[in-house]
Formats: sequence, C-alpha cells, structure tokens
Amino acid sequence: MALNQFGAGSNVWKSDKHYTLRETVQRRVKKFNTTATDYSLSLNPQPSGQSLMDQLGEIFDSLIDDMTAGMADNDLVRFFMQSKSLEYPISLPFMPRHELNAERIMGEVQRVLQSTENVSIQDGMQVHLVHVGMPQGGVPSRKRKHYGFKLSKFLDTKKSVIRIRNNDLLCLARALVTDMARQEKHPDWNSIRQLRERQSALAKELHQKAGVPEGLCGLSEVTTFQEVIEDYQIVVLSSDHFNATVYEGPRREKQIFLYHHDNHFDVITSVSSFLGKNYRCLECKRGYDKKERHRCNKVCKCCFTEGCRGIIEKARWRECGNCHRMFAGDDCYSNHTRPDKTGQSVCQKYHKCKTCNKVMSRKKRSPDAHMCGEVMCWNCEEYVDPNTHLC
Repeated sequence: MALNQFGAGSNVWKSDKHYTLRETVQRRVKKFNTTATDYSLSLNPQPSGQSLMDQLGEIFDSLIDDMTAGMADNDLVRFFMQSKSLEYPISLPFMPRHELNAERIMGEVQRVLQSTENVSIQDGMQVHLVHVGMPQGGVPSRKRKHYGFKLSKFLDTKKSVIRIRNNDLLCLARALVTDMARQEKHPDWNSIRQLRERQSALAKELHQKAGVPEGLCGLSEVTTFQEVIEDYQIVVLSSDHFNATVYEGPRREKQIFLYHHDNHFDVITSVSSFLGKNYRCLECKRGYDKKERHRCNKVCKCCFTEGCRGIIEKARWRECGNCHRMFAGDDCYSNHTRPDKTGQSVCQKYHKCKTCNKVMSRKKRSPDAHMCGEVMCWNCEEYVDPNTHLC
C-alpha cells in the first residue's frame, strides 16, 4: 500500500460481504525509516448460521490483502489489533509479508478469547500495521546523502569495505563472488577485485547456479543465493536500518558480510572495524571494544569469551594459580590466558583476593596494594578504610 499523506486518512475499503476498513492516521516511525498506518474496522452483520471463527477467518483473508496491497513478499510487517470484545490485544511480531495470513491472526485470536459467547462481531476494531520495505540492490545511487555527508565518499575511505563498482544490476552476485574469492585466496583475486571480466563471469555463473534471473536483487534473492553457497553464512547490514542486520543465513564457520545502501551491495571485510569497534558479537549482533564489558548471554562470565563451552557442558571448575579466579574446565582456563587485541589476557587484567574473594582490575588496584575491606572514595579517588577514612 503506497500512501503518502499523514494525519486523518480518507482511504476507505468496502466489502459488501465482510467489512468497511477506513484509514485513520499515518505516522512516521524513525527507527525503521518507514510509516505506521492505523485503521478503523467496521464489521458488517454476518450470516447467523456461520460460526464466529469462520466469519473472522474470511474477514482476515480479505483484510490482509487490502492493507498489504503493493507490498513485496519479503517486506516486513507488524500487525496489531484491539477491540472491546477481546480480553487482550492481538499482536504479531515483525514477519515477512508472505507469512502474515488469516491463520496466524486466528491463532492469536483463539489464544486471547476467553469465551466466544460474549463476543460481538459488530464491535468496533482498531488495526495497526507497520510496514518496513526490505533492501533491493542494483546500480548504486550517487545522489543520496546520509547524516549530512555523502555515504559513498565515506565508504571509499573505509579499509574494511570492498566497493562493487558495477554498471549492471549484478552487484549482489558480484559482492558474493568477490568476498568468496578473497577468503579462498583465489588465484585471480586481483582481477576479480578490480571489477574485470572475471568478476562478471563468476557473478553470472552464480546467477545460473542459483536459478536467479539477472537483474535487480533483494533479500529474497539473498536467501536463494544462500541455498547454493553452503560453506558461508551470508549476513546483510543496511544503511536504511541504521546499519542493523536485516538478513542472516544459517550459521556457518565462515561468513560473508554485505552492506546495503542506496539500492546497492558492497562487501564488508571486517564488521567490527566497519562499526568502529574492536569486536562484534555474532549472537547479539553488537559491536564492543572491551571483552570484559560486553554483556551478552553467549559470553562466558569467567573468561569473557564468546562461545565458551565450559559452563554449558558443566566442566569441572579449575583455579588459576596466578589470578586466583575460577574457570569452567580446560578450555575456559585456556581462553583466559590468551592475549586479546590489546596484547593482554584476562589473567593479566584481573585478580581475586584469596581472603575476601573480591575481584579487581590490576590496572586500578594491584594485588600488593590491596587491603581487604577497602573501598574507593569517589571524592579523593583513593582506596580507603571506610571505618576510619575522614574526607
């Protein structure tokens, strides 16, 4: 549905058999760079011999078609409905347009209805729909600006980005074959990277292998390419969604990161560097600079390493003779001794007092200077005895 007005709407959809749907308001959703639309739904009297669930099922089938007309199948939509007849609102999370159907809505209706005997199908309903258009890729636009600067010039300066400078509509396939060639150290890497005929040939071969027609590609085509690229996980970040992840294929040991902007795909060789961070968590999809400050359920609280299996596998606890902290098994112990990008390990950064069991940063308080029971005075910025300190 392509509507541009804001405020009270004048668009009305009528169904002689089912309902009258009137658009009431459109508002901007900055988070997703899109609009949300509210509707007022008036239901017409239905045949008395038809069950309530059958009536609602027929209504929602037609209702979805009216509200999502013109949307692409892979666009994301979020559906919300409330009514006096419902104990709780009907709320569905963001999902691809083709997955939103009457069956999904009816499942939620049956879940919240306490009794169908007290439900009047003529009660007024309010429907709320958020539509997020998903990326398409082709030839890059050179006119668009982001946050007061030209994104293309910014990307030219990023060493973590390989620009795909094509004049056709094959930027997605070109980006995929280029990054695979880089990671596999292809003998024709220079020719592929420099946009010569070899890159074009590989891109067309990928289109043929995946059965994707050559032309404008979006996330649905990314999904199709992912099915034939079995050794890599494809991940797409989008400038239109504040560099958030808009597509993530099945987990693989190797990843291909693509950046979608201005209807175009480029390659990201280092996501952490692209985001200006030292690390990036594959689970929560956030960048961070210090391993020990990253808060994520997938990061071990002992060795501060993502994917540590020690606690999950209930490994036998092991104490470090240097920092005196406890670690879940040999792998967890080894992780904490491994230097990070700063050249220091977790063992070199932290220590635990064997008397009071307090864990401290060596940078802030060395083991030799530590006194049990001390606290940091935030006024004089020194470690003091709280019982005797007069500041």
